[in-house]
Parts: sequence; structure tokens; C-alpha cells
Amino acid sequence: MNLISVVIPLYNKAATILTAVASVRAQTFTDWELVVVDDGSTDEGAGLVEALNDPRIRCVRQANGGVAAARNAGLRAARGEWVALLDADDHWRPTHLARLHQLRERFPGVVLCGGACSYIGAGGRIYDPALSAQRLSAPDGLSVIDDYFQEAHDHHLPFNSSSVMLRRDVALAVGGFMQGVTAGEDLLMWARMACAGPVALSAERTACYVEPPVQVGLSKAAIRRPQSPDVVAAALGDLVRAHPQRPSLRLHLADWHRMRAVMLMELGGRRASLREWLCAMRWHQATRKDLMGLAFLVLPTGLRDGLLARWRAAKRNN
Repeated sequence: MNLISVVIPLYNKAATILTAVASVRAQTFTDWELVVVDDGSTDEGAGLVEALNDPRIRCVRQANGGVAAARNAGLRAARGEWVALLDADDHWRPTHLARLHQLRERFPGVVLCGGACSYIGAGGRIYDPALSAQRLSAPDGLSVIDDYFQEAHDHHLPFNSSSVMLRRDVALAVGGFMQGVTAGEDLLMWARMACAGPVALSAERTACYVEPPVQVGLSKAAIRRPQSPDVVAAALGDLVRAHPQRPSLRLHLADWHRMRAVMLMELGGRRASLREWLCAMRWHQATRKDLMGLAFLVLPTGLRDGLLARWRAAKRNN
């Protein structure tokens, strides 16, 4: 069965949903179905999809429950063995599903596949996170990631929620996407899938993640305050204990704490940021980034904010 089910969670994205759907309809791989899960939208997005009158497209409506609930509903409604995800404000290049199909054919045992992604920022500027030399030099750009967690640490997370394809039965078996999580439910899902079986990547950048616009001067206000209690860290900790043979999983959990530490530092939460840095070092040995983070905490607020802004800009440009 070659059918790939595509799931798009939809919540008040009438302005972009037809672009996302058009990118699915333009795929060179044509054995697909599309399930759009309208998660209690108050705009006309679902109606726009239904007006296309395409028999390959179904619209499932539910009360608002969040993006995890919408993706889980899509997983349950899907008819294919494999489910590719796409967010309603992102889009694919025409060969995306064809490349994912190549991955599942080339590596039959994989449970999670992904295509490399381009990020589209303000003014349409495109930047591409670096991939490892091993990914770039693989035959046809297709490879199995030997250690997903080490790869995520060394070369940015290789997937996002618009570039992955999951084996449906495995995704449901690991519990689907954790609901009630404000951020990180996707990272947790990829981690659970990576613990359940092999992961494969196509180095061709076939997915496009469109960054949300941020007004000049409001970038700090746009930072989402990390959730408390940290249910993602608790779930990752359960994975660490369940898979002691995967030392890099501890590194993955430490990186989660490091990310929260930086966000809390930017929001002015010195004490909360310190706790996150200490958690990171409890799960994995201290790194240069940890020591720099601790040093930043003692700097005056204005100087620290300026240095953090420069660090983010340098990271983006690289």
C-alpha cells in the first residue's frame, strides 16, 4: 500500500491554508489523501478547504483542543500506513512526498522519515540550517541517522512538524502527541519515535517552514514563556530511564533544559534560568555553553540582552 496520508492541523489560518493545500496537490507523488483537522477555528479556513471539492481531501471538525489534539485526530482518521505532517502556514516543494516515499522504500525498517527544511523569514529571506557531511554525502541524499539524539545536538533538529512522516501504528503505539503542552510536543514525539525504531532523512530541502512575523522591537515580547511544570522534561526523563543504552538521550534532555534556560534568561528570569542550567548539567556534563550561560546571568540586564541579541543574530546567519 503506497498511500500516504497527509495531516494538516488547522486553527484560524484562513490566510494561509490554501497555500499549504495547494502544495500538497502539486506533489509529484500522487498516491495521497489529505486530512485537514479544523480545531475549532472561528474563521472560514475549513470552508475554503471544503469548497475545493477535491475527493482526496477530507475536513474533520472538532472543538478546540490544541495542535497536539488536532494531529492525534488526524492520525486516527488517516487511512495510510504512513502519515506526513504539514502545518497550515507552511508548504512543501513538489518532490517532498516523493522523497519521503523513497526513504521508506530504501529503508523498510524505519518508523520516522523526514526531509530537510528551509526556513523562510521576514521579507521572504530563506536560510537553511546546516546538515552533517554524512547526510550531504549519502547516496541520493538518503540516509539512516545512526544516532538521532547526537545528530540533533550537533546539527540542529533535523525535522520539524512540517517535514516529517511517521509510521501510523508506531505513532499511535507511543501515545501520539502529548496534549496540554504549549511547546515541545513535537520534539517529544520525535524522541519517542526515535526510541521505537530507526530514523531516516532526505538531505533535499523539500519542506518550507514560514516563520511567524515579529514586529521590530517586539522580539523579546514574542518569546513564549516556558511551561511550568515542565511536562516535556518529565517525559524525556522517563525515556532516559527506559533506554539507558542511549547515552545521547541524556544529552537531548540537557539541550531541552539549555533551550529553556536561554528563553528564561531573555525574559529576565535569572533564578529560573539558573535552575535550568543546573538541570542541564545534572543530565549531561557541563559544556562551554553552560559556563557561558552561567556567566551571562551575572551581567547587568542591558548588557546581557545586547549580547543575547547578537548571539541569536550570529546563529541565524550561520
